[in-house]
Amino acid sequence: MSLACFDTLVGLSKVTYDCFTDTQPTGYNDSDSGYHLTDTDFGLTVIDQCEVEGWTLLQSALEQAILETKSDLRAKLRERFDGGLSPYSGVIAQLTKTGTLSVSNDYLGQRYRTVQQKGMKWVIKKIYIGVNTSGDYTVEITSNDPLFVSPAPVVVTAVANQFSVLTLDTPIELPLFSRACTDRYIDYYISFDRDGALPLNNKITCCGAKPGWMKHLTVSGFAAQDNEGTGAGYSSLGHGLAIDGYMACEELDWICELEELNGYYLKDVVARCIQQRGAAIAISALIDTQQVSPCTGYQIENLNSRRAYLNQRYADNINWIAQNMPTGVTDCFKCKPANMFHRSKQLV
Repeated sequence: MSLACFDTLVGLSKVTYDCFTDTQPTGYNDSDSGYHLTDTDFGLTVIDQCEVEGWTLLQSALEQAILETKSDLRAKLRERFDGGLSPYSGVIAQLTKTGTLSVSNDYLGQRYRTVQQKGMKWVIKKIYIGVNTSGDYTVEITSNDPLFVSPAPVVVTAVANQFSVLTLDTPIELPLFSRACTDRYIDYYISFDRDGALPLNNKITCCGAKPGWMKHLTVSGFAAQDNEGTGAGYSSLGHGLAIDGYMACEELDWICELEELNGYYLKDVVARCIQQRGAAIAISALIDTQQVSPCTGYQIENLNSRRAYLNQRYADNINWIAQNMPTGVTDCFKCKPANMFHRSKQLV
């Protein structure tokens, strides 16, 4: 999920300014929170005296503030919590073979099964197919999750008796959480019609290895009657398929989904972060670019003081959000283990 809710929380200004030398953009006063970068309380208030490209300055400051708010929130959460994701980047299923595998069903593939893990996803970059007959094979991905939209099928051009790869133009994401599957596993089926070919005999894993993905996924190979695993017999064999990807976690998605946090409207606090940091960035731009003028020349001390104040309020709000993240809204973080060792004095 994208963090699109951040982009519309704060507007540039409620009003227009005659002194600006550029034209206001469409939607300059749109704000989901009602806050703007030029508000009297936590905004840039001297901008109405400035003969500058003010809309460009404000837009740039807002974009930078949104970026920094996301980055600083992630950093503060990582400082307070341990990561819940077991990192993994690589191939699931081996790219080595021991001959071919005799099968009777038409669809070959793998089932990716997961329990609910909020925020986490498996991102597919490449798909490998190994069969004994050269040709084009169409790979499909389906799921028992009614909210999952299957991506468009992709075609892998295979060369007989070796693993051939397709690098995806756009990675495919398989979420490890669904609101529609809270009482059961989420299953993804990655499969292709073998069209009479036999799969190369590869394994999912080997020799007792437990790569990082096994903490989040259970992967089994199958030969089935269709692309949804009907009539499949699941095993530890890869059935001529291997998937290259990585585990990822959307650490801030819960902010766009959660409406209230401990009695405070969470998006309101995030909006304050963006507003305060954006106004501070705009002040810096004015101070750094303007010569002596009614806009800045006689107010440098006040502007510096206001910038420091806004940056401190921004830091306080970032810290508050991290301290008050509700339990259960994401699995991207977990509590740090209790410190069992304490410093004490010893008499000698």
